Amino acid sequence: MLIAAHLGSTHVHLVIAAKENPARVMGDIKSYASRALNRAGYDGIRTKRWAVSGYKQYLWKPDEVQRAIDYVLNRQGKSLAVYKNPGFQSIFTKT
Repeated sequence: MLIAAHLGSTHVHLVIAAKENPARVMGDIKSYASRALNRAGYDGIRTKRWAVSGYKQYLWKPDEVQRAIDYVLNRQGKSLAVYKNPGFQSIFTKT
């Protein structure tokens, strides 16, 4: 589930809730985005688009999730677009 996103001119930051390993999630997102960019013809297939690593962190506590959301939405400088999931309720609250 996409919780928050910041799209900059040269980078993207995401906060995602997933049942998969964060490294797997990041790899899948990069792969899907590369295929979409290739199909759209934005640049060559051999273009280096992604940093080798990236911040792949488990967020175990509510305050860690909130800090990540704040960082992504409010601490990245100028954005092309931002997104905050209006339906997101903390994965730590009981329903």
